[in-house]
Amino acid sequence: MQQPTDSPNQEPHLARSKIINSYLTTIEDSFLENRSQLKLINYGTGSGKTHQLFEAICKTIKEHPQKWF
Repeated sequence: MQQPTDSPNQEPHLARSKIINSYLTTIEDSFLENRSQLKLINYGTGSGKTHQLFEAICKTIKEHPQKWF
């Protein structure tokens, strides 16, 4: 019997999660090290990466509100 494989529709979701996770790691590290500036990986254009960056920033602010207020 053939093993099920990931559908092509899942691949963009996995790539999106990897991008968001890399942004989250960078942002959270900057909080821990008290750095005011970030250097993010340039993933090129398209695929909604700017939205993913802001999604990661908003998630980090919600998880660490004491750093902002």
